Amino acid sequence: MGFDFTMRDRGRAQDDDINPRFRLNIGAMSLMLDLLTEQGAIDWDNHGPTRPPSGLDSDEHDERFDQGMMRWHAEQEQKVRNADPARQLQVPGVKFSSNDDWQIFPRECEEIARALRLVDEQQCKKVIVEDEAEVRALEAEHRDEGRSGSPDFDQAARNLLEAAEQYARYCEKAASYGGLKVS
Repeated sequence: MGFDFTMRDRGRAQDDDINPRFRLNIGAMSLMLDLLTEQGAIDWDNHGPTRPPSGLDSDEHDERFDQGMMRWHAEQEQKVRNADPARQLQVPGVKFSSNDDWQIFPRECEEIARALRLVDEQQCKKVIVEDEAEVRALEAEHRDEGRSGSPDFDQAARNLLEAAEQYARYCEKAASYGGLKVS
């Protein structure tokens, strides 16, 4: 389980020999959000569209949800378009709360990339310091299968920094291809 990102203009990206997709598992996405929050790039006060009331049949619920999501995205797109380009833009954290086809607009992609480019190994250590399971998962990509013992905290931080750099590069490209869809 994880987060799949797809460039909104994926056909043009593919024509340009650019992979329009990127994936982060749930643990890595959680750590990316921690890094982005540390950089002030996430708005946790924007809670997204109003959810339809419970008790509706599934078709009506889905239709109302889709309509609400489209209205909210249109409002957000206008808000991003009107934002002062000289000021830091915060991306609503709700866009990373589920796989409901959230739209990340080009300027938001640029902001994510900018914030992740500021991250260093010390910040990576700070966000993973509390969770040994995350350290083991991050470290696992670069260790021999037979190794046991305590996790390699430094390697985990380097792996997280590498993942942040990869995600930043992807977001920079996605900004040129209409932004992203989170699914």
